[in-house]
Amino acid sequence: DALSAGPHIKRIQLKEWKYQAPLHPLARSDQQTVPATLSDARSWFGAWQIDLLEMTDGEVAVGQSDAVWLEGADVEISNIRPEARAALVLRSAFGGGSLLVRGAVEFSSERPLVSSLKVSVRDVLPFFARDWLRLSGMPALHRGRLYADMALKEREGGWGGTVYVRLQRGVLEEGVFSEDVLLSHVGFNTYELFSRLSKGDRLTLKITGGGGDGLASTRGKAFGSCLRGKEAGA
Repeated sequence: DALSAGPHIKRIQLKEWKYQAPLHPLARSDQQTVPATLSDARSWFGAWQIDLLEMTDGEVAVGQSDAVWLEGADVEISNIRPEARAALVLRSAFGGGSLLVRGAVEFSSERPLVSSLKVSVRDVLPFFARDWLRLSGMPALHRGRLYADMALKEREGGWGGTVYVRLQRGVLEEGVFSEDVLLSHVGFNTYELFSRLSKGDRLTLKITGGGGDGLASTRGKAFGSCLRGKEAGA
């Protein structure tokens, strides 16, 4: 009721904000993650009701403070309510290209719960991911332009959706990478992946599917199946 409801704010505006995220390597498929403890969970906004949160001209760094991934980032989150799904839109310059994210998010727990997500990446240079790739045991990209579209939605028992990736004129650094974590996820290392997915100077991949083993597991299984299908059809 009105007496128990939290404060109601029409609009919050933040300008020139900055967020620094930790840099975590891609985990092996056999490594387990520890879920958040429900008893310690706290809502991000408590009982507050916010009609619109606007964050403009922001910056997101990953790992070191000077390792900037997103510049001039604008975020809009509308309809923030306890136990409700808020609409999220993020637009940003990204690796010399652009990033657009749309989704539905619930902020009633310690970690935001995403129920749907659409991501569009256009004309992005891959250098932003160099440190993350090397930390994950994979070779970095020396050259290329990245385009991607992802549409995912939470379904009963798991996630479903489509991921499409295209890399133009991609070149991997040379070397021996015995700890390449992709091998545990899809059964191929990064160099083998390039060889199976490349046609001329273009690498393309489209994955459609879903499952009940979690988003990361679903991607890995679908990815491996896609690669094996390309190999069989070669």
